[in-house]
Amino acid sequence: MEFEEKTLKRESKFKGHIFEVAVDEVLLPDGKTAGRELIFHKGAVAVLAVTPEGKIIIVKQFLYAFCLCIHTKTFYL
Repeated sequence: MEFEEKTLKRESKFKGHIFEVAVDEVLLPDGKTAGRELIFHKGAVAVLAVTPEGKIIIVKQFLYAFCLCIHTKTFYL
């Protein structure tokens, strides 16, 4: 059995300037249906800095959704 999902319908839940949220109803290979929640973003780039010692460096940034500022942290892999 091939694993492929066929989109039956898409419903846009939110459309803003930066991203859109939609819910798809899909047909599964076994004939059942399922929902898929999707986020479409107009484009962004992320970089994960890993040092030779295995450290991950995260920079300080303001997180509007949480109304707080996080500081630079170093994590070890």
